[in-house]
Amino acid sequence: MNHNQEQPNQIAQNYIRQKQFDKAITYLENIIETNHDQYEYYYYYLGLSYLLKEDSETAESIWMTALLDSNDFDTQRENLLTILNTEGTYFIDQNHLKEAFGIYYQMYELIHDEEKPKQGWAHYYNNIGRVFHKLSNTDNALKAYHSALELDDTFISVKINLGILYSTTKDLKKAEYYFREVIKLDPNNSLAYNRLFFLLDGQLRDQESIELATKLSQTFPDNLFWKLIINLQLPALYNNQDEVLPWRHKWTQGLEKLIKEIDFSQTTQQDVSALSGHTNFRLAYQGLNDIDLQKKYGSFVYEIVKSNFPNFVKLPDKPHKNHNEKIKIGYISNCFRSHTVGKLSRGWFEKYNRDQFEVHCYFINLNRDTFTHWIEEQCDHFHYLPLNVETIAKKIQEDNLDILVVMEIGMHPMMNLIGSLRLAPIQCTTWLHPITSGLVNIDYFLSSDLMEPDNAQSHYSEKLIRLPNIGISYPKPEIPITTKSKQDFGLADNKISYLCCQSLFKYLPRHDYLIPSIAHKLPSAQFVFMERPNAEFANRFKQRLQKSFDTFNLNVDDYCVFVPSLSQQEYFELNLVCDIFLDSLAWSGGNTTLEALACGLPVVTYPCEFMRGRHSYGIMKMIGITETIASSEQEYIDIAVELGKNTSWRNQLIEKIKNNHDNLYDDWECIKGLETFYQSVVKKHE
Repeated sequence: MNHNQEQPNQIAQNYIRQKQFDKAITYLENIIETNHDQYEYYYYYLGLSYLLKEDSETAESIWMTALLDSNDFDTQRENLLTILNTEGTYFIDQNHLKEAFGIYYQMYELIHDEEKPKQGWAHYYNNIGRVFHKLSNTDNALKAYHSALELDDTFISVKINLGILYSTTKDLKKAEYYFREVIKLDPNNSLAYNRLFFLLDGQLRDQESIELATKLSQTFPDNLFWKLIINLQLPALYNNQDEVLPWRHKWTQGLEKLIKEIDFSQTTQQDVSALSGHTNFRLAYQGLNDIDLQKKYGSFVYEIVKSNFPNFVKLPDKPHKNHNEKIKIGYISNCFRSHTVGKLSRGWFEKYNRDQFEVHCYFINLNRDTFTHWIEEQCDHFHYLPLNVETIAKKIQEDNLDILVVMEIGMHPMMNLIGSLRLAPIQCTTWLHPITSGLVNIDYFLSSDLMEPDNAQSHYSEKLIRLPNIGISYPKPEIPITTKSKQDFGLADNKISYLCCQSLFKYLPRHDYLIPSIAHKLPSAQFVFMERPNAEFANRFKQRLQKSFDTFNLNVDDYCVFVPSLSQQEYFELNLVCDIFLDSLAWSGGNTTLEALACGLPVVTYPCEFMRGRHSYGIMKMIGITETIASSEQEYIDIAVELGKNTSWRNQLIEKIKNNHDNLYDDWECIKGLETFYQSVVKKHE
């Protein structure tokens, strides 16, 4: 294709990528009438435009006419496939899966019956697999990936994709196999090493994961990612309480070592990339005051970000705002989907005053679901952004916000990087990840008045904002009518079922004794744990729990049941068949407590020192049920036992919970409090 053909095709391509298919068709038909040189290419784009308008019959007719009229069918078919693959890849990368699926389905029709398929078609099958993978169609994704390997068994991208797919389907042996296959083919493949490390770490294969990281830190001495792992890695699950402080000390020394070794003025985009794959998420699960360590880690991140993005750490002058202008608020999150963060923040997007506020949402995750599209419909502007600091920063700065809310700093690594920048005059984070960010450019921490202790400000580097009640407006879940029984979940009908549904890393070893203490006093007790995040965690956690059961001469298997991952419907049904909800200490239930109460399940909780251990306490105060809030660990045990023994009291509480639902759900007071804060803080900063 010479330069004369490139320009019209580029124009047509731009129309197609903007989904202006009618304009593309009109433009191309006009070009075809006046330009007959290399016309096949125009027909290929014209057919593509019809295909994406869901007129596949016209698309096929246009393509076949062009192919049959050409002097070299095979060559022109390859040209058509190349164009389709280029545009299909674009739509995959943009997560426009409807368009991508349409293109790759058509490509599959063009090539799958070929008796002598070409090795280069492995790329097409790989992309077909990517589309099916994103559409959660695992079987067809696997078929496509394996078709690619049949054509090229050394295709690294396919093996990486298979490893990722098997990781998501929990077939971890196969996932590990493919990541190791990639490393054999390419010993310097950093993505395969990263994936393999996190796979081993996620299975609690601690020694193997650390040995791998140590080896790679020596092999790639300039790679910050492996330095971060060696110095700042913490266990996902502690074997006993005595491990916590030594690991904390090691982490602290590791951070100090990195700060001394690194010349921040010489850091590069490779170092930013390393930070984008690392977070200090596990530090908060030690149950201690992390403000000093968070500030030190935040400063470490900030110095690297400042060196690489000097234009984004200080805000340009903002024009004076007219009093009648709407306040522009931006929310950035990796979790605008069916995720705890999305569920907890839903009311902020559903109930805001559209006459006074203009809301921008920035979603930095390609995995979308119905919840994503719901939020997209609620806000004024919804932006899908790639995991690229500069792209994100430019877009947010260009939108000229008054307030930026970085929703869950500390959960996804990109949240730390974005929170280190100054992209709006006022920047906040929230209790959706309930620990101080420690970042110099985060001004306010949006929290809950009912959940925070009196001395809470001393736990935060930000100025603490205690929003009314629990700080969020949580819609009452629609609870299904269940026909399931305890037996459907592997539970005994004649036992009192205590639901203990948190991710297992939330349970600290120092609280393990609570479970057998209850069992000792109530032999008919049965504790229902979830295999979160996976079965290996459950096995290791059960082994740890057995040590506490041993002190009472009890067997953990006689009292504890571990339930595999459930759908939302199944999870509600599990709540409905259980008798009591046992809150986790140090890191309390939030969304799970709200869902349990919606199912009428009595909640036993004991508020601890920090806000993250007081979620259920605040929720119970708001619903007006304080009888099951303990003032000590011993009282926690006593309340749990009495609830199990006293059916009459338990039924009274169930009735009271249902009668008091209106106190808790769909709260407007916190929305008014949030908007009052936004208005006052903007006025203050003018």
